[in-house]
Amino acid sequence: MEQKITKITMGIRFRRSFRVSDRLGEIIDFFLRDENSPFKDKLKFDKVGDTSNKGMVLIDEEGNTLSIDIDSLVLSVKNSNLESTLKKFKDVYFPYFKNGVLKNFEIENFNRLGVIFEHELEDTSLINNAIKTISSNNIEVPDNCELRFSKKIPTSSALTNKGVVDFSNVILTYNKNSKGLNVKIDYQLYFSPEIAKANDLEFDKFIESSKNFLKDSFYKW
Repeated sequence: MEQKITKITMGIRFRRSFRVSDRLGEIIDFFLRDENSPFKDKLKFDKVGDTSNKGMVLIDEEGNTLSIDIDSLVLSVKNSNLESTLKKFKDVYFPYFKNGVLKNFEIENFNRLGVIFEHELEDTSLINNAIKTISSNNIEVPDNCELRFSKKIPTSSALTNKGVVDFSNVILTYNKNSKGLNVKIDYQLYFSPEIAKANDLEFDKFIESSKNFLKDSFYKW
């Protein structure tokens, strides 16, 4: 199933900051023109659009997107190899966010990291069987449907450290349409209390834990 991952989206959510909307033009220029930006030469974003939350999204011709608004910073890229794409997030994109835009524009107080692994499957038997069971065999092959559920998982830090209530939340969405079955695994890590500085965000650890859930838990179901 790993070979069916078509897109990986990772996001950093922070306490609402209207400073972002005030300096939005500067931030976009920073992404596109900063000499250290990995997006200047590797992901060539050439379209700019508005988000629904006082922000902007950059879009390239392949459909990769980079967006920032008053609540979050999100990068979505097409995937052909899981390990290679995750390595870019870990070694290139996240370090640039941490040492670049988050630091230079004083974006602080982080409450969530998230990643979505999006799969495109031709075989729809998984969702067909679920609907058949739910409908007591009255519906065997639905034309289209969406099934969504979530599971909250305490982190080791929440179990061992007093005053820390960090947790992971996994949202799984199955969407059957005329093209097949779209499966999204949305793995989120919540911080309570918030993490004040970007330097204290453990991106590598988060990426590894999300990959481990994908391979060691979800793919074995």
